[in-house]
Order: sequence, then structure tokens, then C-alpha cells
Amino acid sequence: DLVRTLLDLDDRQTIVGNQIEALLSLDTGGLRHQLLLGFEFSSHTDDFTLDVAVLPTIDLFAPIETAAEPLFFLPDQATAGQTTALTQAPYLIDHITVGSRLGLFIGARFDRVDYQDELSSTRRDYQQFSPMLGAVFTPNDDLSLYANTGRAFAAPSARISGPRDAEESIQYEIGVKTLLLSGKLNAQIALFNLAKDNIAIPDDNGITQQIGDQYARGLELEVIARPTQDWYAQASYAYLNAELTRFSEFVLTPTSEGFVPRLFDRTGNRPAFAPEHLWTLWAARDLGAHFTLAGGGRYVGSQFVAEDNSYQVDGALTIDLGLTYRQGPGHLRINLKNILSSQYETRGFGASSVIPATPFTLKATVGYSL
Repeated sequence: DLVRTLLDLDDRQTIVGNQIEALLSLDTGGLRHQLLLGFEFSSHTDDFTLDVAVLPTIDLFAPIETAAEPLFFLPDQATAGQTTALTQAPYLIDHITVGSRLGLFIGARFDRVDYQDELSSTRRDYQQFSPMLGAVFTPNDDLSLYANTGRAFAAPSARISGPRDAEESIQYEIGVKTLLLSGKLNAQIALFNLAKDNIAIPDDNGITQQIGDQYARGLELEVIARPTQDWYAQASYAYLNAELTRFSEFVLTPTSEGFVPRLFDRTGNRPAFAPEHLWTLWAARDLGAHFTLAGGGRYVGSQFVAEDNSYQVDGALTIDLGLTYRQGPGHLRINLKNILSSQYETRGFGASSVIPATPFTLKATVGYSL
């Protein structure tokens, strides 16, 4: 017999906001500055309820559905939120040109977030200063070397149970961009390291708690080729090494006395839905003045569905095709996705569910440019 529960989520979100920016150019002591000044403001409201219902057990080998409404919801497992996050954030980025081969980027952003949850009578003010620094060196017209680092900040999720702190992250990246074959080939490689603190992770019971830290290190490679005016091709590859540096969760464990919560340390495990390998390949060919034929593939490596790393979905390869017809300001685009109807799983909810991926799909789009 299979023991089952049903998660019932009703979530309504509204986001209203805008950005105002100004660009200023000036010279100081032989240095050329391009100053970007901006101000962002937004209001994000989230009204949700998440209930857990108990369903009748079902025979796994001879299933007969007996569940019927009204369902029995567990009152002690329900969560809800009615939150509002008001964000005000001025920012400044200075692009400094030193000579003809060196460019520097210096910037900062200051976030002030007024967060409140009316149902839990929670109100907090988050203030965060996020600096950034970068440099680009171009020894010649076909080669660029760059490096950058920066901090980021995000208000907590409304679904978090317990303390609600700001999520913080810091990233480092170095890379090389080059033009080859007289500009017909554009290649880029980058190494990065991203660390996040106070991230929200759903535990084994489906309750989201802000009790995790993690890092992600990896490599990204991209090649873009245009051998002729009629041909275009793009290939990319990403390698990701991700690890939880702090995360523990309570798991209900069956014993002779019933289900007893036990604490499990998941530190050192891989985060959920963080594939180690990811690559894409896409090519397009213009067939005269009106038609473009395109096709390619995408491979996503195996992934764990939860931080306990007990279940892993297999890697999957999908093949897509596309055809575009242009006539004056109008166009018709037809996309055939997953033409082989590859069967694989995608993101689920918590440690006990996955969702079958979309099979073969046809999508048609009509557009007109004014």
C-alpha cells in the first residue's frame, strides 16, 4: 500500500515597479567616464495558502482510486502568507576607459526593502549595500580578457517558515573572449564561483526553511560561428560543481512507536536540480530571402530531485526544429519541440515527486512589425 498526501497551493502574486536611468559622459585627467545612474522601485505582494490533505492509501500494483471530496486537511500542516515587499534601490555604475586597451567597471547598489506579513504580524526592514568591480583588457582587437566580482541581495521568500533573513550572494568570474577566422568565429570561456547564504530550501516535509548555504563553481564555453551570410551556428557547454555547505532537515522516520522526527545533516550533498553537465547546439540556414530553417539539440545531465540526494532523474537529450517565413513586415514561425518525444522528468515538489516532461509540441507564431 502506498501512503499518499495532497498539497493544495493557492498563490496570487502582483508585481508593480519601474526603473529610471540617466547616462552621463565626462573626462577627468585623461580618463573617460560613462556614468550610469539609476533608481529602481517596486511593490511585490504575495497572498498564498498551502494545505496538506491525507488521501486514502492505494495498492501500488493494483491501483483503484478511492479519494473523493471533501478532503481531510491537516490543520497543523497548513501554512499561509499575506506579504508585501516594497523596494527602493538607487545604483551607480562607472565605466572608466584607461587608454585604448583597459576598461574598468566600478559600481554599487543600495537596497532598502520594507517587508511585512500581515498574517504573522511580521515586519522587517532590510538594508543592503552591494558593490561590484570589473576590468576588461584588450591586448588586440580580436582578444579580450575580463574579470569581475560582486555581491547581491534578495528579500526572503514568503513561504519560509521560521526566521526570515535576507538571501546574500557573492560571485567571482574570469573569462576570455576572442575572434577567430577573420571574425567568422566568436569564442568565449569563463570560470565562475558563486556562493549563497541564507537560501530557502523545502525540507523532506515540504516546509520551506531558510537554513541553507551553498556554492556553485564551474565553467562556461560558448562558440558562435557564421561561416557565410546564410549560415549561423551556436554551441555552448557548461560544467557545474555545486555543493551544500550547510543544510540540515528533520525527517519523519517510521518506528515501532509511530513516526518520529530525526535530524539529518545534508552538508556536502549536491543541491536539487543542479546538473553537472549542460550543452546546447543550434544552427540556422537562410533559404533565400523569405525562409529560414533551424534545428538543434539540448542535453541536460542527471539531477537530484531533493537535497537528500536519494533519487536522481536521468539526463535527457531533446531535438528541436524551426521554420520561419518572412514577407515584408510580417512573419510566420513554426517550432517543433522535442521531435523525438524523449521521455524524462523535470522539477517536482520536495523529495518525493517529479513531473513528466512535455512530449512532442508544435508551436506557431504570427508577428507583424509596425
